Amino acid sequence: MDPLSIAAGSLAVITTLAKTSCLIKEFVRTYRAARSDLSNLNQEINDLEIILHAIHDAASDETFAKAAVPMGLQDQLTTVIASCNGLVGEIFTMLDEYRSVDRFAHWASIGKKRVKEQVALLEGYRKILDMSLTAIDL
Repeated sequence: MDPLSIAAGSLAVITTLAKTSCLIKEFVRTYRAARSDLSNLNQEINDLEIILHAIHDAASDETFAKAAVPMGLQDQLTTVIASCNGLVGEIFTMLDEYRSVDRFAHWASIGKKRVKEQVALLEGYRKILDMSLTAIDL
């Protein structure tokens, strides 16, 4: 894959992260008890957004060419970014489903556990993307 695909993919995830972050804020305003449940998710989103902005910037300028980023790494990076975007989309959809008042009991019994599982997956993507960014910067 070319660097422009990586830059476009990064922007897509950043956009999905921004929408999800707004939904988290709205969710917590409506259901204050969820604040502690969603704080780790919100932190992962913020950290991931910083890394993706750096990847976008590197892919948008000459950094990829100067660093001679191997095509294999570029292909893997594209795949990880697409998978990450899918996961963030799933998180958004899940939170959106729990927003209705009658679903809060369901949130307390099932939603909190699902978020913890998804935060762990998101953390894995963040670590992979961070390592990729480190490799690009070398």
